[in-house]
Amino acid sequence: MPARLQRSLLLLAVGATLAIAASAKAASADRSTQYERPDAKTIKDHTQQILSDPQFSPHMTLRQWLAEKLKRWNRINIHLPRGIATFLFWAVTVWCVLTLLAIFAHFVWTIWMFARRPKSQGAAAGRDGSKLYERMSFEQLWGRSRELAQRGSYRDAAGVLLLALLRRLEASRVVRFHASKTNGEYLREYPGQTPGRPQFAEFVATFERSIYGGLEVPRQTYETMNSLAERIVSDVVPKP
Repeated sequence: MPARLQRSLLLLAVGATLAIAASAKAASADRSTQYERPDAKTIKDHTQQILSDPQFSPHMTLRQWLAEKLKRWNRINIHLPRGIATFLFWAVTVWCVLTLLAIFAHFVWTIWMFARRPKSQGAAAGRDGSKLYERMSFEQLWGRSRELAQRGSYRDAAGVLLLALLRRLEASRVVRFHASKTNGEYLREYPGQTPGRPQFAEFVATFERSIYGGLEVPRQTYETMNSLAERIVSDVVPKP
């Protein structure tokens, strides 16, 4: 009996030793698996994946910011009949297309106006040469303007008429004529209390709008400018 008990105790001790050894080995394996350090590439990939999320990104792009805002936006669900929804869609589409066409047409028109606009000199001297007109007297220029108007060249006639008027104002010591001056400079130089200044301002405005605005100069416009020039000349008395 004591021998059997001794063998039983021995077997029990051996089994306990084996169980303890197996548990220690399993715990060691778990620790090695749990605390195994990943390589640098894995860490970098996981970091980039986290930073690509707009919620954790320190510097969000505009696209990421918009995406995040749209995700958080609680849209109002408006249920429209199919016919009304289709009509609204096409109405907005047509409106956008027409707006783009209007912008494009205005852009083309602006370029065309700049291409046609002559240089903003003080007087448009006509097609026969500005140097020749600059040497002509007031009476010669006035007559030349009427000749051009009789031919139907109202645009050139208006330019020569302005030059004749400036010659007359220079003779009256109201302004000093120079080919490099602009019409605005002549208007600022014209004294405010001198007779004929309101008519001269109206004459310059009509001239700028018709000549430099790229508009055609009809007979009525020329006659209006000629009438204003006659009033200015009659109001200005040459000084000795």
